[in-house]
Parts: sequence; structure tokens; C-alpha cells
Amino acid sequence: MIRSFSKVNSLATVVLQVPCFQPPCVPRIPYPVAHRSNSSFPRTPDCQLQLAPRSTAAAVRFFHSGTTMGAGQGKADSGEAAAASAATAQPSADAVEAVVAKVGDLEDGTMREVEVGSGKALLVFSGGEYSAIGHKCSHYGAPLVKGSLCNNRVRCPWHGACFSTKTGDIEDFPGLDSVPRFGVRVDGDNIIVSAEQSALANFRRTADMAMQKSDDGRVFVIVGGGGAGMACAETLRQEGFTGRILMYSKEDALPYDRPKLSKALSSTAEALALRKQEFFSEHGIEFAGGKELLAVDANAKNLTFSDGESRSYDRVVFATGGSARACACPGADLGGIHVLRTVPDGNRIAASVEGKHLVVVGSSFIGMEVAACLQSKAASVTVVGRSEIPFAAVLGK
Repeated sequence: MIRSFSKVNSLATVVLQVPCFQPPCVPRIPYPVAHRSNSSFPRTPDCQLQLAPRSTAAAVRFFHSGTTMGAGQGKADSGEAAAASAATAQPSADAVEAVVAKVGDLEDGTMREVEVGSGKALLVFSGGEYSAIGHKCSHYGAPLVKGSLCNNRVRCPWHGACFSTKTGDIEDFPGLDSVPRFGVRVDGDNIIVSAEQSALANFRRTADMAMQKSDDGRVFVIVGGGGAGMACAETLRQEGFTGRILMYSKEDALPYDRPKLSKALSSTAEALALRKQEFFSEHGIEFAGGKELLAVDANAKNLTFSDGESRSYDRVVFATGGSARACACPGADLGGIHVLRTVPDGNRIAASVEGKHLVVVGSSFIGMEVAACLQSKAASVTVVGRSEIPFAAVLGK
């Protein structure tokens, strides 16, 4: 535990605090929200939203008719139906197929990377059934075969994105895109995978989305411009919502990939953006940056922002994420001491560390990634942690 910071020579030392993140103080009470379904967006839903103290898309849990539906669920039925329909459709001109394995080659609950035409696929055998999806994670292209497989879901080995092995749909952040789903059939003792070359060449698949309609006067407001807010906006369009979607963020930048920030401290928000401005325009998602929420009138369904704007809404989701929890000790506010949360934070750290002695407080993923990122720039890097070795709390000794 850090008990105090002594005044340091700001020309010689930079101290970076990287403890865990403190979630915002959000009351765990139900808010009205429209639920995800296979039909169009309901006008009078009997649903509730619970905000859990996490800052990822998985933190949003939907409740309807007594059933808990985690983020990413609720699409499986429609996704499997679409996959089944695609499997029975006539093959296109660039369709290819290949014998990728023999029956009995894979034990139940295992997966294998296989070659199909000029590309690759991930072949999965689970619950006595074969399926095949894209072999790379849609986030940053990690090989899914090195991830973990459980209950017809594969989790990325790098950042934990989760995909259905039946449909290829993404079911957990980080990342927004799904992966392709390929056809599989058994002919004798041959396992055959069929796919389109274009799908094999692209490891990302963006779901179809509804278009905004001018005669739909409903307004859905998302407070927060991070990964959870972006996932919420896209899910609304994917589930058929055709009203206005307004996203308000305290930061000026479009939603960006925060997990990458600790590995690329000098990056710009544009380089880390989850979606480009063209995506927002194409799908009718209105973004307003530099907006800090001051007050919520739930009875009047009205929001008030720091610049004086007042916004009425029909439905609202709070996806404000967390804030870096700084050390509460004497000297923590001295110059040369930083926390990492935003792109400007990262840029300031990268600009101030050249040739200096860097101390990183925190020895888990973010701290160690920052240390690795800056070790070539700093005169020295020292990591301070509460455990005997890095990652001990997560990975064990």
C-alpha cells in the first residue's frame, strides 16, 4: 500500500498510479427500458434495466417477464435461424468447400483451426454437433483456437471477447463485430466445411441494422460514450428500433477502444475509435461530446447537462463507465503524478516520461502494459505492486 508521496524532482521522476477503476455511484434501482427481442422495438415494454458497477457492455442486464438476459443474449434464436437459413441457401459464385477432418478426430468440447480454400476457419465439436466460425477474434485478430471453449461459446485469449460457436455472434465486450459463420456437414466419415471466399478473407461481420425513420418520434438517450454505450446503440438498431438515438459523452471524442490505450499511450482518439463518423451517420446515431450530465428528472423524463442543454427522452440508458481510483494519501496531487483513464491522460504521460525515471503503481494488466509501452522511452521503469509477482491476483503464483 502506498502511504504517501514525497515531493519529487518533476524533471527526473514520473509516478503513474494504475490501481483498479472505481465505478460511478449509480443507484442499483430499476429504470424503464425497452428490451431486446426478435420483433420490432416495443412501444410499451414491461421491462426494467439494472445498472451493475462495471464499465463494459456486459454490465447491462435486461429483465423481462422474470427472465434475466445478459448482454449479447436474446439474439441467439434469431442468429441461429439466420444461420440455418444461410446454410440451406444456394451457394454463391465464390463458394468453396473442403474436407477438414474425419469423424472422431475431435473430442467433444474441443476445437481446431482448419484450412478452407485460401482461408481458415475454426471447427468446433461441442455437444455432439459440429460448427464452424471465423478463426480470428473480431477485436484485434487473436487466434480463437488458443482461447477457451465452454457451452458453445469461445472466449478470446487476449481481451476476453466472447462468440457463439453456433452463430458467430459476439456475446461479450470488447469488440463490437461478430465473426463469420460457415456451413458444416458430415458425409460418411468426412467433415466438410463450406464458405464464401469473401467471408474467409474478412474476420469481422457487422450485423444488419434498421434504418431511422422520420415518422418515428421516439427518443432513446444513451448517457456515456464508451464501449457499453456504443454496444447499446448498435443493439437498438440491430433489434429494429427506428427512432432517434442520442449519445452524450463527457469526453469530446467518439467512442474509442480504451483497452488499447495502455499499450499505445501516444495514440489519438481517432486512431482508437470503435466506429468512424461515417458509421454514426449511416445508422442514424447522433453523438454529442463534451456533455456532462448534471441532473435527471425521471418523472418528467428530462436530462440536464452542464452546458445548459435540457433533453427529454422516452427511454434512457446510463453507461458512464468508471473513473481511475487515485491513491488517497498525502502528496498524491503533486506534479509528475498521473492516472490513466482517457486519451489525454495517455498523451500527457507519454510526453512527460522521455529520459525520466518512471514508477508504475499497480502490477496487473494495465500497469504492466504501461511499463512495457514506456520502457524504451524512460531512463528506468519500476513497478510497485501489493503482490509478490505481477498478475498474482488474476493468474495466481
